Amino acid sequence: MLRPRLAAIHRDRFAVFSRPQWDTLMTGVAAPILDRNGTTIAAVSVITPSEQSQPAAHIPVVVAVARAITRAMATETVRDAG
Repeated sequence: MLRPRLAAIHRDRFAVFSRPQWDTLMTGVAAPILDRNGTTIAAVSVITPSEQSQPAAHIPVVVAVARAITRAMATETVRDAG
């Protein structure tokens, strides 16, 4: 059950999840930040109360921010190495 879920996250480059937090159900969207080799080194996420959230609306923004950070870190790594 876990392997198909991880494969989908790897393929899609984002995850949507829900968890109870105190007395509220919270929904999150997360996207990985990758190093130059494509290895996940961090993640960006947005977590909101589920009743106030439209997870699909957050996906493009979270993915775009994660990709921008990935690009910026790759540029810094190359600049630092040079």
